[in-house]
Amino acid sequence: PCYQTTPQTVRWVQQSISLRAKLTNPRFLKKIQTPILMIRAEQDSVVSMDAQNAFANNCPACRMVILPKTTHAMLCGTQEVITAHIQQVLQHFH
Repeated sequence: PCYQTTPQTVRWVQQSISLRAKLTNPRFLKKIQTPILMIRAEQDSVVSMDAQNAFANNCPACRMVILPKTTHAMLCGTQEVITAHIQQVLQHFH
């Protein structure tokens, strides 16, 4: 049996790279109509904050929420962080 210690797979990386051109194109982002909730960790050192800001600023359908005092692995944080994360998701879909 395999034990995977990280969520990334080769396919995930390939898909991410292939979508990068579209997801950084403001003309493409302005066409998105499906509501997007982007929950960002305030102290994320894995995902570029500049890239997240650019996406949210160029995509009218995107609402970004920044969870204070959190790192990339938000759902591995304190109960307070996990609760705040879940509340944002529930509010988005309510």
